[in-house]
Amino acid sequence: MLSLAKVRDVYVAIEQPLNSLMFKYYIIVDLIIHIDAHRAATALQAFTSPHMKHLEIYTTLPDHIVKAHIAKKGTRAGTKALAVRSDAGWTEGRKAEMKASKAYPHAFCKAIVDAAQAAA
Repeated sequence: MLSLAKVRDVYVAIEQPLNSLMFKYYIIVDLIIHIDAHRAATALQAFTSPHMKHLEIYTTLPDHIVKAHIAKKGTRAGTKALAVRSDAGWTEGRKAEMKASKAYPHAFCKAIVDAAQAAA
């Protein structure tokens, strides 16, 4: 589908949490190279999420549009931790917080739409 989008001059964006391994698979790397996508990073906290949740995005949108609408830095102030470290050094996910972080804030979804409209 992404190759077809490239042929038809349709902008695409592939998003994953920053620690995802998806962008490490050679087939995904080859696809990113094939469609001439570039990388951007953002944090959902910058879009009113109570969680920091960093995202990595590979997109074919023009860089200036990505910078204006999507690539934003969050601050840790007032965010809820998704994981805690025990006294023994183990990291454990906070189930309720992790489940809540699955939903993307409306402001992030709007930023994607605004970026697409700016590119049109």
